[in-house]
Amino acid sequence: APTRAPEATPVPTAVPSAAPTRAPEATPVPTAVPSAAPTRAPEATPVPTAVPSAAPTRAPEATPVPTAVPSAAPTRAPGTTPVPTAVPSAAPTQAPAKPPTVAATPVPTQAPTQTPIPELDVSVPKTGDEAPIGLWLTLMLSSLAGMIMVFVCIVKRKKNEEE
Repeated sequence: APTRAPEATPVPTAVPSAAPTRAPEATPVPTAVPSAAPTRAPEATPVPTAVPSAAPTRAPEATPVPTAVPSAAPTRAPGTTPVPTAVPSAAPTQAPAKPPTVAATPVPTQAPTQTPIPELDVSVPKTGDEAPIGLWLTLMLSSLAGMIMVFVCIVKRKKNEEE
């Protein structure tokens, strides 16, 4: 199978070249079936030049400066005030008629029934911790007593040394 000769690597120059640079080639998309054709060697990446370009850069665009005096022109046209549709009259309104009173008839009530209270399970749920709490409390209290005794002995020893 014929092989291609590797391309020459560009040598950095002291003065930038006026020739346009090439855009990098697209990477080939892998296929499911490999081909028998040889692959090309990767191209060398361009090396930056030692001297910066002499091409001028664009000046930044000016930002608008806010005015100190607000504009006298209105920003939008004012809306019209709605006109009321109902015209008040001077005639008095009628008082509502009093509804006839109806005597209340007593309704027999049922005697309240006793609702049964379900039995509550007050047992403690199992947590998986089977450590004897009494043992740990005894160890804690004896450690506390030992610390107090050591503290008292230190205080007594310092008192005896001062005398």
